[in-house]
Amino acid sequence: MHKTLYLIRHGVIRSNLEDVYAGRSPESLTDDGVVQAEQLGGVIEDWGIQAIYSSPLRRTLQTAQILNRYCKADLSIDGDLNEIDLGRWTGLSKPEVSARYPAEYRVWVSNPEQFREDGIENLGQVQHRVLRAAGRFMQPDQPQTAAFVTHAVAVKLLVLHYRGLPMNLYHKIEVPNLSVYQVTLHGREGASVERLK
Repeated sequence: MHKTLYLIRHGVIRSNLEDVYAGRSPESLTDDGVVQAEQLGGVIEDWGIQAIYSSPLRRTLQTAQILNRYCKADLSIDGDLNEIDLGRWTGLSKPEVSARYPAEYRVWVSNPEQFREDGIENLGQVQHRVLRAAGRFMQPDQPQTAAFVTHAVAVKLLVLHYRGLPMNLYHKIEVPNLSVYQVTLHGREGASVERLK
């Protein structure tokens, strides 16, 4: 049984422009983010997407709703696609995190798979829940073609998993706003991943 899953990151928000860790903040898309989503909607409207599963955060749901004006798919919220919970790092810039938590930040940058910090989700925890969402999509009663509208962390971890790569390569995967990865799932035969945008 072959299925196609598109992994889409939300449109741009202010924290992205300021290089701040947004975490689970309730930010909306910027005006440019709305335009980006509209443009992508025009690209994907003929891709045969039957279902869109969105993270519950405002920026992802706003993106998913815009895209769905073009796809006219079944749109639902999946909490397993939520952003990583960054705890006290939320709202801080990278230099601020580096200055306040230097030892922890060094691990995050150099060895992200081993990063552990109280109050912050680790990559293994995030990957576990996003794969749970993917597993539900793989059930026979689910559509053949769907999109996850989610966050950079979730996209990176799914791409690494389906490429059979370790989470320590997390920082090597590029996921700009409104980027799209196509995952072709071949059941027991594995999966193939291609970046489309």
